[in-house]
Amino acid sequence: MPILLHKNYLGTEAHMIISGDQVRWTSSIDSSEDFVLGYEGMPNSLEPLLRLYGIEIPDFVPEKFRKSFKELNGPSLIPWRFVLPKEVFKKNFKEYVTDLAKIEGLFAESKYPSFFVDSNSLFPMLQRAKVDKVLLQKLVRANDSHVLRHMLSGSDDSLLNVPLYDRVSTKTGRLTIKEGPQVLTLKKEFRSIFAPKKANSKLFEIDFVSLEPRVALNFANVHASNDVYLSFLETTGVKVSRDTAKLAVLCSLYGAGNARLNKLLATESVKMNARQLVRAVSNYFKLSDLKHYLFQQAKEGMIQNYFGRPIEVDNVRESILINNYLQSTAADVAIAGFSHFVKKFSKKCHPLFVIHDALIIDVDNEHLEEIKRYVYKGYHVSGLGNFPLKIKEFSHHE
Repeated sequence: MPILLHKNYLGTEAHMIISGDQVRWTSSIDSSEDFVLGYEGMPNSLEPLLRLYGIEIPDFVPEKFRKSFKELNGPSLIPWRFVLPKEVFKKNFKEYVTDLAKIEGLFAESKYPSFFVDSNSLFPMLQRAKVDKVLLQKLVRANDSHVLRHMLSGSDDSLLNVPLYDRVSTKTGRLTIKEGPQVLTLKKEFRSIFAPKKANSKLFEIDFVSLEPRVALNFANVHASNDVYLSFLETTGVKVSRDTAKLAVLCSLYGAGNARLNKLLATESVKMNARQLVRAVSNYFKLSDLKHYLFQQAKEGMIQNYFGRPIEVDNVRESILINNYLQSTAADVAIAGFSHFVKKFSKKCHPLFVIHDALIIDVDNEHLEEIKRYVYKGYHVSGLGNFPLKIKEFSHHE
């Protein structure tokens, strides 16, 4: 994808597009065709990808010049080609364009940058959520919650600002919120503050079912029902409860300790200890294949998730490699899946915010059945398989 340098960054009347060794000018931005540099917040902004890949590019404007204009409260649009000494601008800009051309070439060799930009289309489609301001004020008075206080101060006419999400601050791509209501850390018992915008609509939560274990199963090409834990029990013939099987899966996938699992097994009077059960889970998920795949990548100091996202390797313990791979792939599956959903139903529901593996929507009753039919089919990732979804009303009740 070509790289577009925003006019505000350049101090020019038009945007510059760099593609290989070709340079051209344009007055508009196509959000699907170009990486954009110098205007963060767009789905195709280049800055997050530069941070993800650890790429630093020197500014063609020396820092002392930018700092001087900032201290002087100069205009926001500075025509640098006239401000900088001619030779300085010409030399620095030439080097700058050369660096960007190399970055374009690097990203062309990786599938992840274009995937990142495409799935980023989810976030601009999110809309402001409505809150019950009277209830919110009551909860703020009764609870020492900075999340609630921030929401109350940030609400305007009972509408919250849309959260500004960040996909690159964590190693695996698990979402954080840079600005806006901290819905990711809001306690479940406070969800009742959210309200539908119309009398004939309701809030629903669409989320992925056992997403990270499902990534492992799909990688291994193991078929399972929507309930991966019951599928494990039915396939292997292991005689433990579903709750014990679920804990064993977590221990196996993430390297958790076996003490709690042994206690559960003791209450069920089964002739199997935690180590044996975890081994059965590992065999069912074919984790040896995933371990081998990741160890081969880790030799280079880096692994990639299914979509090609780079994950720096600090520790080659197999549990950490598996954890990073599954969490990162799952995070991208969720964002891509919700992006696909919102594009399809943009005129039939109001997407409000994302809570990791869940998308919260405001939907009219007349479109609910159509959305449910879509959800029950799951989300399909080419080459990786199907990921089951579920839908339920969004509230503090479980």
